[in-house]
Amino acid sequence: MIVRNFEYLLALHREGHFGNAAKSCNVSQPTLSAGIKQLEEDMGVEIVRHGRRYDGLTSEGMRVLSWAQQMYDDCKGLEREISALRRGIEGKFRLGILPGTAGVAPTLSIALAEKTPLLQQSILVSGASSLLQAIRENNLDIALMHLEDIPGEDFDTHLLYRERIFLFHAARTQQPRSTTWDHVLNRQLCLL
Repeated sequence: MIVRNFEYLLALHREGHFGNAAKSCNVSQPTLSAGIKQLEEDMGVEIVRHGRRYDGLTSEGMRVLSWAQQMYDDCKGLEREISALRRGIEGKFRLGILPGTAGVAPTLSIALAEKTPLLQQSILVSGASSLLQAIRENNLDIALMHLEDIPGEDFDTHLLYRERIFLFHAARTQQPRSTTWDHVLNRQLCLL
């Protein structure tokens, strides 16, 4: 397979020695040499400077090496995706939440754990500016925040839910069913 031959070429360039490259690929030196020779025949160019020992790559070989690395990385990425489809997504998931949204976190965390049991979750509870900074620095994957705290031009936002805020107080007289913030500010308040 040509991908395996690319792996041989990458190992040879990395190790700088046919024997060490073969060892790193868990194959014999003749197998590695045959794979690289097959690659040269397939490409129609000399990739390795031939001599008694490894003497580097030709200029064409350096181009093939660049493409080999890209194709090898793509194949490994494809293998990881297929594995994830079979077993489910795995890795680390970092969620940031405001203290005021902490009540929603367990519900989301449990739902996520049920769908992706191999995912390791961590939760950071902090203020809006700290959460935004952590996302910018790639220390968080997502954050649950109030929409008004998020600068829209820098971040993708998705509305999860709307909060309804209620005012509870001991009424000595009949009160209206709805109120205004001015009315609330004239009351003695207690935060929970």
